[in-house]
Amino acid sequence: MMFGCLLASTRQPICARMTGSFDAWLKGREDVGEELTDVAIYLLGLAEMTGTDLQDEIEAKIAKNAARVYQRLQDGVLAKSSGDAD
Repeated sequence: MMFGCLLASTRQPICARMTGSFDAWLKGREDVGEELTDVAIYLLGLAEMTGTDLQDEIEAKIAKNAARVYQRLQDGVLAKSSGDAD
């Protein structure tokens, strides 16, 4: 990834990028894909800067989530058991 492009994309916090994506989806705008792409570019750039292998991290997180135990609350909502860490 070009460093200049990464710097330009990191000036806006990722939460703002995510909010823009969600807002585009809620409003039925046609640029949802473009907004989500902004989030992906930011995330991939940050992973590159920190030396994080996202493929390994995603696979580990999926495995961790699959092993979680959920319980149904009185209102019917599923929630992680209190012993599960994030």
